[in-house]
Amino acid sequence: MREELERRERQASSGRSEEELARQRLKVTWDPTCREYSTEELRAVFGTFGGPVQDVVLRDRKKRRKATALVVMPSEAAAAAAAGSVCGDTGEPLLVVPLVAEVADVQDNFGAAAAAASKVAGHGSGGGAPPIPRGSG
Repeated sequence: MREELERRERQASSGRSEEELARQRLKVTWDPTCREYSTEELRAVFGTFGGPVQDVVLRDRKKRRKATALVVMPSEAAAAAAAGSVCGDTGEPLLVVPLVAEVADVQDNFGAAAAAASKVAGHGSGGGAPPIPRGSG
């Protein structure tokens, strides 16, 4: 599915970098037991944030409680506006997050965890005493 989305984006892109395209992608999640959304409905919802949506890809819901979709907005500004708004049905709103932020958050968390582990192991620049071994009981 991701390959199909990337192929469609390459066709639509006009000299934009991969990073710029990534910032236009949104991950949208909702509870399908309350309401289902079609690609046309998602296009209509997100089309109000700065022009026609470039693409909507619904993910297959095999054994998942939440339904998800990838939405490609026409610009970074439109993606940011949609991510900061309540979208969809007010009784069961869509959870909208930038797709690229997930990658950045994971990288930041991994980097922070690696730095903390390095300090604990005595490899960091934190100095201080070595860690106190913990007993097994």
